[in-house]
Parts: sequence; structure tokens; C-alpha cells
Amino acid sequence: MASQLPNGDIPVPTASAAETFDDIPQARKQAIREEVMGDYYARLQAVKKAVDAMTITQREMFHRSLTETLALLSVGETKK
Repeated sequence: MASQLPNGDIPVPTASAAETFDDIPQARKQAIREEVMGDYYARLQAVKKAVDAMTITQREMFHRSLTETLALLSVGETKK
């Protein structure tokens, strides 16, 4: 079963009430974790490479923007 995001063009899988992560076989859970972590590290390395290629000024602006964004997200999470 899939639902639609507000923009209507990206299906999002949804679990039925009977499905839980515990229902997935252990080998499949491990494969899912490895895939997610592999994708995460690939993206992390791509961002690191892009940041390394920036000038000092660009890097400072990136870090300032990242700091501000994380602070806003942190405040939003504490309000929930």
C-alpha cells in the first residue's frame, strides 16, 4: 500500500497495522541496514568532496548555514 505526498507525484510506502520491522527476517533486516548505511556513507563522501573543493569563504558560509539549519531543526524537535 502506498500513499501520496502533498505534491502528489511521489508514492510513499505505508505499512499495514499488522506489519512491523520485527516481522522481517533477520537476514533481510541486515541487508536493509547495510544498504541504508552504504547510501548514507556515499552521500556523506560526496558532500565532503564538495566541501573540500570550496574556497575558504564558501566553506565558512556552508558551515554557518549548516549550523543555523541544525539549530532551527533542533528547536523544532524540542517543541514537539
